[in-house]
Amino acid sequence: MGIVLSLLSATWKYIAAALLIAALYFAAVHWLHSYADRYEAPKIAAITAERDAARAELSAYRDQQRAKAAQLVLDWNSARDRADALQKELDGERAKKFAGLADRARAGSGAVGSVRLPAPLVGVLNDSIRAANTSQAPGPAPEPSEDSTAATLADLAAAKVTCDAYYADAVDQILGLQRFYHDLQRSNNAPSS
Repeated sequence: MGIVLSLLSATWKYIAAALLIAALYFAAVHWLHSYADRYEAPKIAAITAERDAARAELSAYRDQQRAKAAQLVLDWNSARDRADALQKELDGERAKKFAGLADRARAGSGAVGSVRLPAPLVGVLNDSIRAANTSQAPGPAPEPSEDSTAATLADLAAAKVTCDAYYADAVDQILGLQRFYHDLQRSNNAPSS
């Protein structure tokens, strides 16, 4: 223990000086950090405020876009429902217009004669019907025969009525799609509330 005391008595000035230097160093570092924090605090606050404002703006924009998307879905569903209702109404009206016309044409067949159609023409008509009603390719043309198929004018009139009904259906569907598109476009261009 004597050696420690003699060593301590000889070096106490140096130890005290080292402790004083360490204390001064830590005090200076603390003061510099405090000064830097105070000096940079307005800049940090401005940057933080700017970041918060940008986040709020982005959040508002996101909410606005979500609202627009939701409104588009509602407009689409509404326009589709209106178009479906109108199409059903048009289907009903068309069915009433063409109801019984083909039967009336066939009923008058007793007073009207028949027309002989050549077998190749019957084959073309059959292929046309098959192509219109299925996705199958037309079949081979029938062999010409002496006994060609006879069709009454009433059958031809009934076929014409059926073609007119299909044509009216196609026109109604095209017009329905146009109304749907314009209705949807009008609702998208309307100012949102």
